[in-house]
Amino acid sequence: MTFTGADPEIVERAAALAAVARDEAEAIERERRLPDPLVESLRDAGLFHLWVPGELGGLDAGVGTFMEVVRTLAEGEAAAGWVVMIAAETNALAQWMPRETAEEIFGGDARPICVGTLNPPAGTLRPVAGGYVAEGQWPFGSGFPNA
Repeated sequence: MTFTGADPEIVERAAALAAVARDEAEAIERERRLPDPLVESLRDAGLFHLWVPGELGGLDAGVGTFMEVVRTLAEGEAAAGWVVMIAAETNALAQWMPRETAEEIFGGDARPICVGTLNPPAGTLRPVAGGYVAEGQWPFGSGFPNA
């Protein structure tokens, strides 16, 4: 099945990285996380920013592209599709943030991987020079090691 309206160039990026993820499946299972080089390749391909507006450096992709990218990655290695899905959906919040906030987080050369969880708060956020540090222990959160 192919989703209608999918951007073939973006889906091709996902297909190339699905093959890489497939080759890393044993390490992903053992380490319970995506390897850093794969994460950087996914970031370089823009796949964490599928739904970030183009003026903020994202791909501004449609739903068909998003679905096809996630499906393609998951066929290669399920965790790769899952982590891209979580990060792309969380990064989509850029569309609804105040413009100044979105530009601070996503503007310029920033390429953040934002993830979230619905678990109750279990940590603290403290200001440091240049941003914040989150400290604590959370029971679960897909993609947290890469955020």
